[in-house]
Amino acid sequence: MTGYADTDLFRPSNELTRAEFVTVLHRIVDPEAAGVDFTTAKNETGFADVEDGKFYTAAAN
Repeated sequence: MTGYADTDLFRPSNELTRAEFVTVLHRIVDPEAAGVDFTTAKNETGFADVEDGKFYTAAAN
């Protein structure tokens, strides 16, 4: 877990989004993924709700 980018805080009382969940799973499988710059990641999923360059894009792919 790396916390929220705007504050680097962990917010355990917030609801977990799909994007956050898939990112957690991705980082469990590939721990080095937490340190990767995903701002250039492109949506390769075919899902319309996965945006390019978001923290969850590579995890969704």
